[in-house]
Amino acid sequence: MKPREVLPVEVRFHPKTRLPNFHLDILLEVEPNEPRKMMSLHGVSHGIELKLMDEVVAFGSVVRGSRLTKSL
Repeated sequence: MKPREVLPVEVRFHPKTRLPNFHLDILLEVEPNEPRKMMSLHGVSHGIELKLMDEVVAFGSVVRGSRLTKSL
């Protein structure tokens, strides 16, 4: 990176199970063998749950050979 250059950073958290509290330091290597802390991440995963707001997705009338799509 050049001085004053900005790059976006994206952090994704997709736990598959419950996780206790965690703390993770993200390091940036400025020069060879010179890591510096860029940011700290703190998180926890209490559980994974999915709920649907509606129990039924109504499509109404559909003509044969045509298509009707609804987002869920």
